[in-house]
Amino acid sequence: MGNQVAPIYEFRPLRAENFPPFRLDCDTRTLTRESKTIRLRPKALEVLIVLVKRHGELLTRQQLLDEVWGTDKFVEENNVDQAVSDLRAMLRESGADYKYIETVPGKKGFRLIAHVTAVSTPGEVNDRREKHAVHIPEEHAVHIPEEHAALINFASAVGVGIVVPLIQRIFGLPSYFGAARLLTYRMLGGRPK
Repeated sequence: MGNQVAPIYEFRPLRAENFPPFRLDCDTRTLTRESKTIRLRPKALEVLIVLVKRHGELLTRQQLLDEVWGTDKFVEENNVDQAVSDLRAMLRESGADYKYIETVPGKKGFRLIAHVTAVSTPGEVNDRREKHAVHIPEEHAVHIPEEHAALINFASAVGVGIVVPLIQRIFGLPSYFGAARLLTYRMLGGRPK
């Protein structure tokens, strides 16, 4: 995804125009409804983000596993089912009432069937960030002498290669943080093994 900022989405059940929408900010990873923040387990939130971004599209359990947990480790499919169950509880789906997530029979997968609207584009989110950004005056900026750049680059690479996987393991962060290891090798001028 690079430096692109994800948009903000609102979603509500189909045929429920007067129903207050949920608001999902993919950049800050926050879900709100009527200005109240809704807490979700990290993986359930990641599954929701994938479902919202690809609303209306049938996503198999394997696709969700690959996008949320990554392809570099073994994770059982029932983790997807648990995340969807958590989402349904949070969305308060019950019986034939309002539905957000459709289960496609035959272990095919899931589909978000809510009405989804992108309410903020990446450019608008960047404008909002710029408006609230803290700018450091030039006289307070740190300037690193050229002769120390290689040492700082090496120290940064080692730090990224050690600290990021440690934080990932402690907090159970998504595997896309594994890209930090690739970055470490590149920063050191090598090739990943």
